[in-house]
This record gives sequence, C-alpha cells and structure tokens, in this order.
Amino acid sequence: MIIKLVRGKEQGDIVVSSSHDQRLIDYSERAFPFTEIVKPADPEIFIHVPTADNDIHDCPDLFGHSLDEIGLEVCTGPVVDFRLRPYWLADPAKDSIPLIYPHHFSDGKFQYPKRHKKPNALLYDRALEPWLMPNECYVVVKRFSSKEERRRVVAYVYDPDEIKCRQVGFENHWNVFHFGKGGIDPVLAKGLACFLNSTVLDKCFRVFSGHTQVNATDLRNMKYPSLHLLRALGTKYRSDLTQGEIDAIIQHIHG
Repeated sequence: MIIKLVRGKEQGDIVVSSSHDQRLIDYSERAFPFTEIVKPADPEIFIHVPTADNDIHDCPDLFGHSLDEIGLEVCTGPVVDFRLRPYWLADPAKDSIPLIYPHHFSDGKFQYPKRHKKPNALLYDRALEPWLMPNECYVVVKRFSSKEERRRVVAYVYDPDEIKCRQVGFENHWNVFHFGKGGIDPVLAKGLACFLNSTVLDKCFRVFSGHTQVNATDLRNMKYPSLHLLRALGTKYRSDLTQGEIDAIIQHIHG
C-alpha cells in the first residue's frame, strides 16, 4: 500500500487506485469523500480503504447500528493463561473451571476437553473470580487468524450446554461478545455469528484492517444489523453451514 500525503493542502476527495500486480493491467481508481476514508465520529481515526469489490453501500441495513445500540458489548478474553499457571489442570476435575481456547473449536465444532500443551481447566480459587464469566451463551471471535484462512473474522457460538459447570474462563486469544459480563440470547448469538462469518462482513472489515489480528476495539467500532435482523439471521444459522450457505442467508434476509 502506498499513501500520498501533501502537507498544508486543503483536504478534498481521496482517490483510491488499485491493481493486483505491477503490470497495472487491471488498474482502477475511484474518488471518495474524505469522510468515507476517515469517519468524523471515529475516536480511533481508522483509515478506511474502500475498493470496488468491498463497497458496503449496497446493503446499509447490515451496517446501521453500533454495539451500544443493539445492547451488546465485546471484550478481550479475560484469562491470560501464563499468569494463572499455578491453577492449570491438564484435565477437568470436580469443581474445576473450563478454560476455553481457540483450539477447542475445529471446523465449527466444539471439542472439550482436548489433549493439548495448554490446560483444559483451572483449579477453582476465589482469587480467580475477576477473570471468570457465567457459563452462558456467548459469541467468541478469534483474535488471531492465519493468512491461509478465508476470513479475517472467525466467530463461534459458545453453547453452555456443552459443559456442565457454573463458570467458564475464556483465554486471551478470544474476543467475547457478552451482555453485562454475562451471556446473550442464543438466537441473537447465532444471528451475530452468522453476520460475523459472512463474506460481506469480511469485505467490510478489510476496508480498515490490513492485518490478521482482530482486536476488541475493531469490533466495537464496526456497525451491525438491527436486533430484529440479527434474530432473523439466528433462526437460520447453524455452525455446520458452508460459506455459500451463510452468504445466501445474509442475502435472503437483507434482500
């Protein structure tokens, strides 16, 4: 990416040009208002780089609401595992706390416990309470994705019925969507996961994120569908859907 800046010049429209290689055979350019590149109300002052194939203006209903407006919050997974090493358990035990890592989800399926170099649980102690959450329904998003993954944002629904326990720990490699540090409605959670795993969201996210890390701040600054639309998506979503099936649901609901 090459950015040209001119000091002291009056700000006008921004010309965004692109090509897939140095031959410039498929070169294209388009002018955008400066307010489309740096949103006036964005406290993080993210630079958005829209292109012809990731313009989200054709589906504004999918990107019309802040997290505050739909009543949800997102945080980084509270458990930094190395700081709690004295409490590590390789296998769950009576009254232990499940510790959920990204590797516990594989191909959309939850596998717990799972043999790994990391622990599956924490030995309960009252000192751990600040880092634990009620065992309820959440949407979790991987903070780090590999370059080989199709999408930057990879979301799962954590189902509390998978583990019989009172509290759960989400490791620091997650972002966790929650409501007041507690769970969210399961249908809403499925709808949110459907939206986050869609191609249209991936294109939107790439407009302002050029790396493979997904931070809670990024997710807070995104716009989301209305509660009504998210619930409609949630009635259709399953964790075993293909990418094409997810995108078809999005297209059908908002179209």
